[in-house]
Amino acid sequence: MTRPATVQKIDTLADVRAGDKGDMLILAVLARDRAVAPNLMAMVFELPGVLGGGVTGSPALDGHGKTLGYHLLSLEI
Repeated sequence: MTRPATVQKIDTLADVRAGDKGDMLILAVLARDRAVAPNLMAMVFELPGVLGGGVTGSPALDGHGKTLGYHLLSLEI
């Protein structure tokens, strides 16, 4: 028997950690509970060039990419 599909924010299922290495933003998405995909408890996204030169080389307000991680959690799946 299958359950009916529901829409929910990623925030209800996972946490995000954001880090930076130069001009690259690294977002780690960590499931709070075991997910449907066996042996997959986390995903890491590397986004090169998204920080506009890095923390010290960019006039961007969010040089560490923390806001992008928060935005990711607000998306619905």
